[in-house]
Amino acid sequence: MWLLIILFILAWFFPVLWIVFFGFIIWVIFTASSRRAKRIEPIIVKSLLSGTTIYDKSVQWASYCSYAVSTLWW
Repeated sequence: MWLLIILFILAWFFPVLWIVFFGFIIWVIFTASSRRAKRIEPIIVKSLLSGTTIYDKSVQWASYCSYAVSTLWW
């Protein structure tokens, strides 16, 4: 987070750093979503194997995020 703020401030003075700034934001988004998916995957697999329906807020949030991202990309 601090690196993001520092890059933002430096980008005002060095326009080339905007590429680094946006690249860092994209990298953070993709790595955070993959970490979140790794945490949620066992919950989904467990519910599928047990045959129960789950109402977990993290799973619901992940599905909303993936829908939003897929809608924005296409």
